[in-house]
Amino acid sequence: MIIERLSKHLKANANKITVTLGEVEIQEKIGQGGNSVVYKAVLFGKPVAIKILTLDHTGAERKRKLTRFLAEYFNVLCISDLSKIVRYIDYDLYKFSDNEGETELQIIIMKLYDGSLVNYLVDKSEVKFLALFDFLLDVIEKVHIEGIYHRDIKPENILIDGDQFVLTDFGIASYNPEMFQLMAETLKKERLGNRQFSAPEQEIPGTEPHPTMDIFALGQILQWYVLGAPHRGTGRQRITSIFPELFIYDEIIEKCLKNNPVERYQSIAEIKEFLNVRRVKDVWEYLHLFDQIIRKSFPKDGSNIIYTYNIDDIDRVLQLMVDYQKDFDHQLCFHDPKYCFQYDITKKGPGKWKFGNREFDILEIWVYNDGSQYNDFILAHYIPGVPFILEGKHKTIVGVVDGNIMISHNEVVNGYAVIDGVTIDLAKHDVEVIERTLSEGYFFLGTQYHCISQRDCDRNIYNFIGLHLRTKTPPNSKEILDFANGIRDFIHPKVEPGI
Repeated sequence: MIIERLSKHLKANANKITVTLGEVEIQEKIGQGGNSVVYKAVLFGKPVAIKILTLDHTGAERKRKLTRFLAEYFNVLCISDLSKIVRYIDYDLYKFSDNEGETELQIIIMKLYDGSLVNYLVDKSEVKFLALFDFLLDVIEKVHIEGIYHRDIKPENILIDGDQFVLTDFGIASYNPEMFQLMAETLKKERLGNRQFSAPEQEIPGTEPHPTMDIFALGQILQWYVLGAPHRGTGRQRITSIFPELFIYDEIIEKCLKNNPVERYQSIAEIKEFLNVRRVKDVWEYLHLFDQIIRKSFPKDGSNIIYTYNIDDIDRVLQLMVDYQKDFDHQLCFHDPKYCFQYDITKKGPGKWKFGNREFDILEIWVYNDGSQYNDFILAHYIPGVPFILEGKHKTIVGVVDGNIMISHNEVVNGYAVIDGVTIDLAKHDVEVIERTLSEGYFFLGTQYHCISQRDCDRNIYNFIGLHLRTKTPPNSKEILDFANGIRDFIHPKVEPGI
């Protein structure tokens, strides 16, 4: 192989090669792909990176890959604004001889960067996430305007330059023929991209390049940055489980990662327009909406504490939460002694409601509404549910494919299921995960800006719910009032009482 021959040649020549610009000292290999290798090197005393095309192909295949390598260099240099784009220094040819004969290699010399996005995972933060998001929007929009679809955006191809990001490796990019004469030809049989971060249609030979391929990769990069892995299959874990304030970006990721390209954002401009429309609301808008839902659900009741075991009443208030779910921007919070998370609400039947993936049979609720708006909450008491029966065994958590076929949770996690003896790809189907609760318990509902959702409130919730589970007695009005008074001072930093 060429790479092995090159390694022996470098070793025999003290790791030095001479190019048109001068002598280059090769120091260490810092990357390798299917057709190239990248070295850290020194040129005129300055650190550089040198990318060498290592082809074992002959004939038309070799010519095609050589043209693609040259297009990567020349077409990128033609981008009108090269900020946030890898900085190329030179393109050259290098010949060497060995027992196999004479070989000519194409090389690109470029700036050496501090590392890649992989090195940026240390000390993750919302600030860094937003910087990465802004970079991806800007750089993808920039190359798309220039007639380029990258098709291989992944952490290794996002470099770090001080506190800035840089996009590199346009090796499999697609170039608009109306804007570029030097085209990077690809064969219909080729799979282009990285399986973890590339759009699923890039697996299909002959798929025409389109901008939503890079938009899918944008979503995967953001998902990976926060959660440590790109999304696969169904039941995506929301980034708000780590960074609760990033609910709008969770919506963006969700749409970017649609399997059907038509359902994704069709351009970066669409994402920017979404951000303009879905501005970050004042926290009091969420508190006011929660308060209005309570008042609308119980218009005849003027007391601070409302109690009901009537299923119609319970379903009415929760259905209003569903109806206004979009206006809450995923700010609704579920809170019990073990969990506190933002949720989507789904009705599964009379008195049966699903928060996130967890399903509950609700027996009764208490609604606390004292006029402050920031200290409102709903307390729900649920009873044990009935376990699922799958292949003759009781299960507490299953997947439901296309609304009617039950599968195991392991199949959901793996992304594939065996149905009627045939293995199917779950990414091509609608899959719902349901975790059924088989014990009695209580939970609170509010928004993340209510007192009930603050971390300082955890101990109060633990003690309150624990007491009533141990004594097997539901709370009375005085206990609800005492609890509400006990958490009143746990105010979210963005809430200013009295406004």
